Amino acid sequence: MIIKNSYLMVIAVCPFLCFHVTADLNTEIKVDASSDDHDGSHKKQSLLANEENFNKAKRSAYQQPVLNNPSSLLSEDWTLNADWPGRNGVHFGQVAGVTVNKQGEVVVFHRGDHVWGAGSFDPLNQYLEKDKGPISSPTVLVIHPETGAVLQKWGENMFYLPHGISLDQEENVWLTDVALHQVFKFPPLSRNERSPLLALGKPFVPGNSAVRFCKPTSVAVTPWGDFFVADGYCNSRLIKFNKSGVKISEIGHGTFTFGIRMPDPYAFNLPHALTLVEDRKLVCVADRENGRVLCFDWINGTYAFSISSPQIGSLIYSVTYSPLEGGLFFVVNGQERKYNAVPVRGYVISASNQRLLAYFGDGLKMPHDLAVSPDGRSVYVAEIGPNMVHKYSHNGTLGPAVGTTVNPQSPPELLAPISPQSLSLRSPQGTVLPAVLVTCAAILFGAAIVTAALVYSRARRRGCGHCGGRRWMLGRSPAEGFMIGHLLGQHQGFEKLSTAEESEEEITSLQPFA
Repeated sequence: MIIKNSYLMVIAVCPFLCFHVTADLNTEIKVDASSDDHDGSHKKQSLLANEENFNKAKRSAYQQPVLNNPSSLLSEDWTLNADWPGRNGVHFGQVAGVTVNKQGEVVVFHRGDHVWGAGSFDPLNQYLEKDKGPISSPTVLVIHPETGAVLQKWGENMFYLPHGISLDQEENVWLTDVALHQVFKFPPLSRNERSPLLALGKPFVPGNSAVRFCKPTSVAVTPWGDFFVADGYCNSRLIKFNKSGVKISEIGHGTFTFGIRMPDPYAFNLPHALTLVEDRKLVCVADRENGRVLCFDWINGTYAFSISSPQIGSLIYSVTYSPLEGGLFFVVNGQERKYNAVPVRGYVISASNQRLLAYFGDGLKMPHDLAVSPDGRSVYVAEIGPNMVHKYSHNGTLGPAVGTTVNPQSPPELLAPISPQSLSLRSPQGTVLPAVLVTCAAILFGAAIVTAALVYSRARRRGCGHCGGRRWMLGRSPAEGFMIGHLLGQHQGFEKLSTAEESEEEITSLQPFA
């Protein structure tokens, strides 16, 4: 009995021991910050190459930053324009997306009378409410930035569950619909043409390929026409296409860290929004459920830096960027379901001095997207509950854009480097981490075998397959005796981790609509 209990103790203790050992080993992994990444001598990887190249590339160490200044020191330099858009006949459903054109006009993408609820999709991500038909009211509204008047509206009888909206250099309108599982490119608003120039994906057919998406969330378009799609709720990937809609490559995979530590920068948990940082030649993604913004070289997909902070919280719904003041990131967080949750609001982060600069939007309930005006003086936040678009105006004067040319091989250090504590377990050469993992696995397996044998031996000595008055047959019949397959056959490999996201309606239900 003592021996059996000892083996059980080994089984119980080994996982914790292995975890702490591997965690310590990971913190000891060092990457030489003075390596040849900055001299441009190493060969560039293919466009958005597989994320395994991250472990092979030589660059400054991956980290999760902590922005040092506490929230109590932040200023609220952007104040709410409570009268905007005012009573101008603007009626929104769930406001999924917002952007701003070159004239400063606000372009909104909303869901009309359709709501993303718990019953909108089946377990296979197929939309269940097609019988309702498309949204009958205009889903795209162009709003005057000062008066709040509706300048233009269209998009009726076309969409089912709008999500992301963005504009490219030519003012083409890019939209995503999570019910249709599609990405659309429409002509500029000024042309009054409402037939898509490009439609990717098959209506209502979720997938994971070069031509199929599953609830895509956002699009970002480069100045030369290549574009990125965040494919978003199901596939956790970032795909790059050429301007004709032919896939170039992709990065990203699901997150499987179980909340133990921050995952590596190519592990996404719902890439929810995209923005381009043109002066630094980067594409950045709001990794929503991991509570961070990840930035990558827009040519080859090399990881550049991340933005996260306990002050912002564990959910980041959207990100946008302005080149003013040396570079400003704007983010909105989400409602955390925990004690002492951080406030739901927006934050401004400097790309030059590595600090949280300001906050805005106290009182927000469920911000879903945001956009900044070309002059940086106005920030617009879309909410899906209550269904509103808020305008925040800057109280001072912003300086001009600086640093418009940056070497893509050495992006500016947004945050000080530390050791890569949460990289893939595929560690650099020379580490003993793989050996430790193999040893731990062998100990666990051996302990399980010996313990099972002891239990069976004790049962045989008693002359039955009963233990403690309960029938516990190790074999399928007494004649079969002990078979290890009967112990292991109950689970065929690891059970797949569910990465299904709760619907936005389920989250919204915590706050009543206004």
